[in-house]
Formats: sequence, C-alpha cells, structure tokens
Amino acid sequence: MDMTSTASRIAPRGWRVRLGQGRPDEGIERFLEELRQQALLAEEQAFTLYERGCRELLAAAADPALSADWQHACRDYAWRPLEELQRLCCGQCNKPGCRDRLLRLFRRLERLQQAA
Repeated sequence: MDMTSTASRIAPRGWRVRLGQGRPDEGIERFLEELRQQALLAEEQAFTLYERGCRELLAAAADPALSADWQHACRDYAWRPLEELQRLCCGQCNKPGCRDRLLRLFRRLERLQQAA
C-alpha cells in the first residue's frame, strides 16, 4: 500500500477542520474517526497517520482565522492522536526518531495551551 495515498486520505476531513466548518466537536470527532480507520487499515503507517492528524489539529489550534471555540476544541482533541503516538512509540513502532517527534508534538501542544 502506498503511504502517500493512504496518508492523504485524511486530508479532506483535515481541511474541513482547518476551515472550521460545522460544530467543532462533530467535525473533529469525524476527522479522528477517519484517522483511526485509516490507521487500522494501514497499521504499518499508523505512526505517520496519527502524526499528520495531530499536526493538523495543532495547526488549526494556532490558526487565528478560526473562531476561539474551534481553536479550543482542536487543542482539547489533539491529545487523542498524541496518546496513540505514545502507545505506538512504546510498542511496535520502529520509526527512527519517533520518540523525539512525539516529544516535539507534546511541547507544541503545551505551548499552545499556555498561550491560550
């Protein structure tokens, strides 16, 4: 399975998150469910998928064009893919530098929460 095509399948929902369409909880829940389904279908790419999903939520949380409720919801929900990444890092992940990448995402989320 091609990693690029699998990882890009989450992009359409991710763009809807970045555009702030609909209610934050519903949009983000759907985005995360699609992300989870893709990770289940392509286990060898799960780390990359969850990392992209987390980055998408963190970027949206920092986007001044989004309403405050969307930014807040994105910060709140960013923990879900981070928890999956942590589980993967502690388990079967063989990606080089996965712990460093995970730590950078945690730090980015902490900075966003402190700035809020």
